Amino acid sequence: TNFSGITTSLTQGTAYPLSVNVNTVGLTVYAMAWIDWNHNGVFDATEGYDLGSASGGNNTVTSGSPLSITVPLTALPGTTVMRIRATYSVAAIACGNQNWSEAEDYSIYVEPPHNTCATALAVTCGNTYSASTIGVAHSMPATACPFNGGASTGGQNWWKYTAASDQAVTLITCGIADFDTRISVFSGTACNDLVCLGL
Repeated sequence: TNFSGITTSLTQGTAYPLSVNVNTVGLTVYAMAWIDWNHNGVFDATEGYDLGSASGGNNTVTSGSPLSITVPLTALPGTTVMRIRATYSVAAIACGNQNWSEAEDYSIYVEPPHNTCATALAVTCGNTYSASTIGVAHSMPATACPFNGGASTGGQNWWKYTAASDQAVTLITCGIADFDTRISVFSGTACNDLVCLGL
């Protein structure tokens, strides 16, 4: 079944939980997932994830769920395919005929690195974007907004937004960060000539 219209955004080097529920109709059902990280149109063995099995019920979570999947640092940015396949009694394969099985394809969007002003990621209102500062050096520009607390020690992510008209925009950081975050807002189009608007 083609569910490619359903998509989620992921960040390189970040771990995400994947959970799958299956209908068993009294039999043992096995589930696998594949994500085409290198966009070559082939589900390589290294791109497969075993989600375990389930039996004895409908809408039953598999024994391997939730499975923590880390987006490889080598994953190509952009949209790719995630395939989920459930099979009765035998292990699932990514492609080809299998009796008593179902395969569903979804879309995964791997966000490109955006840890510098030059690689700032364009965003639109109403959306949520993920990011990571793991292994990112602290490198704010000379025109950085003055901090309203202690000096920043971690890395940063850069985003860019172009307003279609005069409007109020709310920006928030949320998620699983176990450290303080801050948002600095700049205006300008040249990274070496940004003006601080607010913190």
